[in-house]
Amino acid sequence: MEKIEYTDIKDTENFSKFGDQFVKIYADDENHIYLFGRGNSGYELVKGIKTKNPDGNIIYRYPSSEQFGTYGWYIMKNKAARDRVLYWLEKKYPEAVENFVQSKVAF
Repeated sequence: MEKIEYTDIKDTENFSKFGDQFVKIYADDENHIYLFGRGNSGYELVKGIKTKNPDGNIIYRYPSSEQFGTYGWYIMKNKAARDRVLYWLEKKYPEAVENFVQSKVAF
């Protein structure tokens, strides 16, 4: 059985983590960004972590708890939080903005 920390999320349009469905909003050769809505309270935005699996292959995986704040964020559903996410996306990944805005998750 493959360990979940070695699951490659790079080539997926969406993936599940602990029963939650994440949707890809941006991808290029080095960056893979996913979004998940947490009910009415907020959402998670995660960036795949580039690492090697036990076979030595490069994969992109969901960030660990310790990596949240750098590669994963929980954002409350309010206008100020949405504006901060849009600002970050516009600066780093402008191509992701339209997908974020069009997402049913990103209020």
